[in-house]
Amino acid sequence: EFAEQLDTHFCGKRKKMAREVAEQGGKAHSGKAAFSHDIYVTICGTFLQGPAEFQMAGLFFRLTWNLMCRANNASSIAYKHLEWHNDALRIYFVHSKTDQEGKKVRHPRHCYANPFDHRQCLVTALAIYWLLFPPDASQAFLFPGSRQYDRYRVILTRLLDQTETKA
Repeated sequence: EFAEQLDTHFCGKRKKMAREVAEQGGKAHSGKAAFSHDIYVTICGTFLQGPAEFQMAGLFFRLTWNLMCRANNASSIAYKHLEWHNDALRIYFVHSKTDQEGKKVRHPRHCYANPFDHRQCLVTALAIYWLLFPPDASQAFLFPGSRQYDRYRVILTRLLDQTETKA
């Protein structure tokens, strides 16, 4: 009964807020704003021009964009979660926010090479990453070690602070 009352209350509250936005010409959305594809391409190109650690962050950046996943999912990709199938790189997620129990593991996400623009190409970024940081048999994860998201975030912040990227 209490849950129904809460639902009724918040339903009314959401309707009232939507009406106020419509009448007053307020923002139609809230939360994080998406950035354009042009910005994505610029960032990818800037990563390619940087040192070796930028290549790790560039691959991480492209993975989250191409897989439309959270950074936590990208940082936990294991080599056993990768496979080639025809012209696609398949990546399996064992755990995600919408699949806490791992029931959707059989549905891989597919990534393809971009033969028209090497800056955006996930396969090119993966090849460069493996050339600079060759995997060995002791590594289970694509990004070995702990706190890889923090490592990526620091590098991305450095890249965005560069004056060439600010324009």
